[in-house]
Order: sequence, then C-alpha cells, then structure tokens
Amino acid sequence: VADVTSNLERCVDDAKADVRAIVKGLAPLKINAHGLQFALAELAQQTALTHGIACRLECPHPVALHDNFTANELYLIAREAVHNAVKHGRPGSIVIRLESSQGLLLQIWDDGVGIARARERAHEGFGLRIMRYRSRLISATLKVVRGANGGTVVTCAASWLAFCAAASVSGAPTCNAE
Repeated sequence: VADVTSNLERCVDDAKADVRAIVKGLAPLKINAHGLQFALAELAQQTALTHGIACRLECPHPVALHDNFTANELYLIAREAVHNAVKHGRPGSIVIRLESSQGLLLQIWDDGVGIARARERAHEGFGLRIMRYRSRLISATLKVVRGANGGTVVTCAASWLAFCAAASVSGAPTCNAE
C-alpha cells in the first residue's frame, strides 16, 4: 500500500508540474530585450533543479537586443528546445548558447538519444512547428539536426539586417547591432 501511495503522490506531483508548464505556455513571460541572457540563465538553472539534468548557459559576450518582441521569441524557442530535450531526448546535459557577431545565434544542444532523422519521422511535432513559426516571426532560420556525437542541436540564426527588418515590422523603436 505504501508503494502505491508513494507512486500516486509522485504522479500527482508530475501532473501539477505539467499543468504549471502548460499555464506558463499559455501566458508566456514578457522578456525585456536586455533581459534575454538573464532569462536564459534562469531557464538553465530551473531545468537543472527541476529535472536533475546538468544545464548551463554559454554567452561569451553580452548580447544587447533593442527589440522586446525578438527577445521574447528567442526565449520561447529556447524554452521549447529545452523542453523537447528533457521530454524526448533523455539527456545527461543541455547547453544553451547565445552569441552575436555578424548576427545572432541561439543554439541548444544535448547529449541525449538525438532526434530521429527527417526520413525516419512520421511527422513533425507541434513543438518543432511552433519553433519554426517563431523563428520566421523574427526573420531567423531554424535548423534541428542530430548532433555529430549524438543528441540534438537546435540552431536559430539571423543576420543583424534580418533582425532590424523584423524589429521594424514588429514596431520596435530602434535596432542597433552592438
């Protein structure tokens, strides 16, 4: 009886965590353009604490966006990629990388089982479709591939010119590449 009760309690806790995640997805955070790095670091920390998976943010230089919309979409892409890794990939570690030089690059990779090759997948899941949609909203490209040594690599990239064009469409007041 104790084992059944313990198992039931764990299932209820898991269900509550799933409901919280769904609610967060329905009413996503509004990420400030200058708060993207902080939000991604918090995502990594929460992932590590919640799932017991090593997760870290790599951001070699400060990345300053001047468009809250773009920052929010990048955060949501990262969150979905991390969620997919945890749910499907069985990883030991996840890395979120944000960098800028000639444009902006957001990468999320894990050391899990890896995504099935396109020809092996019956269909593309909702999470992948929403990440592609979000990347198009900010004039970025999204690639999701198996890593060279296993795992999955999600790459969202755009030139500064593309981000500036997206910022003008979304109503952002300025766009400066720093």
